[in-house]
Amino acid sequence: MKKACKSNLPALIFLFALLILWQLGAMKVNAAYILPTPVQILQRLWQLRVALFTVHLPATMVVTAVGLAISLVLGLGLAVLMDASPFCRKAIYPVVVASQTIPTTAIAPLFVLWFGYGIWSKVLVTVLITFFPITITVYDGLQSARVEMMELLLTYGAALDFMDTVYKTAITAAPHAVSFEISIDETEVPTTPEAHYFIARELAERQVVAGSVAPRFCGEFQKGVDYRGDTDQFQREFAVHAAIAEAFGYRVSVHSGSDKFSIFPYVGKLSGGRVHLKTSGTSWVEAVRVIAMCDPALFRRMAAFSRLHFEEARAYYHVSASLDRMPDMDSIPDKGLPALLDMVDNKKIAFNPAVELSYLTQEEQGKLVDTMESEQATPSLSQAQRLKKFSQEGKLTEEAMSAIMSEEKKSDMDKVTLRSDTLRRYFPKSYTPKQMEQTIIKLLDVWQKQRQKNQER
Repeated sequence: MKKACKSNLPALIFLFALLILWQLGAMKVNAAYILPTPVQILQRLWQLRVALFTVHLPATMVVTAVGLAISLVLGLGLAVLMDASPFCRKAIYPVVVASQTIPTTAIAPLFVLWFGYGIWSKVLVTVLITFFPITITVYDGLQSARVEMMELLLTYGAALDFMDTVYKTAITAAPHAVSFEISIDETEVPTTPEAHYFIARELAERQVVAGSVAPRFCGEFQKGVDYRGDTDQFQREFAVHAAIAEAFGYRVSVHSGSDKFSIFPYVGKLSGGRVHLKTSGTSWVEAVRVIAMCDPALFRRMAAFSRLHFEEARAYYHVSASLDRMPDMDSIPDKGLPALLDMVDNKKIAFNPAVELSYLTQEEQGKLVDTMESEQATPSLSQAQRLKKFSQEGKLTEEAMSAIMSEEKKSDMDKVTLRSDTLRRYFPKSYTPKQMEQTIIKLLDVWQKQRQKNQER
């Protein structure tokens, strides 16, 4: 409500300014029969309120309602005829357009002569004014829908044929039950609700029973990292996709769902449990972490192979990773990798500082972890670079670590950090971080207003 009022405020201010100018101009003219003021108009309306609201307004509403009803029937009928038949379109469309070239002031007296002073002359004037926009708007809508359906058919037609063939030759012939999932998420743009509905309807007409369908959602779904995008937009669009899936009796599937913690609450709530969440990316990352811990040589070979085939593999998945940010694995100590990787993955240390800290000895890394815990701080990139330099010069003592880590970072000077586990005990478990933030802001607003009242006393 507040947002709607705020968005309409400029229009209200402009309207108020026009009324003031009108009032001032009419007062200067001082001739009510030429230009009455808004105040005079309101006064006259109030004086005539009984006749206006009991006699004239009902009569006008009857004429308007009858005329609009005839226009709707006539407009819809003509629009459907023109859309269904090219011959009808060529015959009707020019006449419809030509009907609007005749001025209403010229044709209205003729209606009075033909149909008298009764209701029907007024109804016909109403029809003449309203049927044209109804006819043209409906016709354009039908035409655009036809074009959109053709585009959907061209986009997904071959894929639907392939789905039909796979289902009827492999899935139905399987010796055991198979959950058939259909993925339409490997596209350049998100799947629109219209496209999702089109696919679901086509599958139903072809009697293809899908266990789940995976649309392409808005935002970025990269492997092993949290969702990147507008969570409010995702929530709105996911609700529509989940409703389509429920209507056609299958689950909505979320691909690359590993570690998408910011949208998990929405997925669970809006799907009603009818969801397939793919989290193989997390399993892969954890498997690679185990290899890094147990067989560093194999991990380095995997990293070299990945670097060599990165562009080839990137063609199959959308990722924002860059080889320029990938460190030289040969320069990173074996025993230091797992602990630093854990910190990077848990967002305790950013990636670039973690690379600099990997040059510290194992003993130095252990002391740094203790210093971080005692100082309740993580190193910035510049601090990590100085720690690395001190280590290479043999000067990285515990005192030096503590001195560097105790420095106040520029980014922290005006920052207040509240731990999530501290805040959680004040909120229901179902609250998302965004809901928690909104509640805190509302409470602070109340506190600030109360504080201002107390100061004014």
